[in-house]
Amino acid sequence: GKKSPPIQVAIVGLGYSGVELAATISERLKNTGTVKAINFQTTICPNAPPGNREAALKVLESQNIQLFLGYSVNCIREVYASEDSGSMVADAKVGGDDKKLVLELQAAQRGLQSQVLEADLVLWTVGSQSQILRLQPPDAPYVIPLNGRGQVETEETLQVKGHPRTFAIGDSAALRDPSGKFLPANAQVRHLLD
Repeated sequence: GKKSPPIQVAIVGLGYSGVELAATISERLKNTGTVKAINFQTTICPNAPPGNREAALKVLESQNIQLFLGYSVNCIREVYASEDSGSMVADAKVGGDDKKLVLELQAAQRGLQSQVLEADLVLWTVGSQSQILRLQPPDAPYVIPLNGRGQVETEETLQVKGHPRTFAIGDSAALRDPSGKFLPANAQVRHLLD
């Protein structure tokens, strides 16, 4: 049979949660995929003691996680691969499960060039402050829906509303109970939803 292409996972945000998530996913994927980790700062775990940060960086590097430090995500688009040409086509319907997500990264630091990454899955772990830059007029909606606190609006499954292949977890996710009431961003909420 036909061999499946490697799974590409993009993780946005490299605080403690993002680092742990990147390491765990990379470990589980083994040779069946790659992990690309993106962070706004030029370091990981910016609030961690230097020793912890260095140890975490060694773990990520030992698992061949591709690091994109000093970048913000400007846009995430869904594209469809054309099997005959191998090219990617935005906003066109093609049969099969050959969709990819394209992340446009904007340099947040001097000296870096913009980047474009492909992924099958995007996991957003940027914390309680939105890292989505406001590049549109104030009355235009975000591509990723945010609430007034800058948190990503999600379904009960933590899928981003309107983007079923993109998830927001942790403090960056705006989670509501079945009645629509906003739930606090803490671990105890998990028990309310069981």
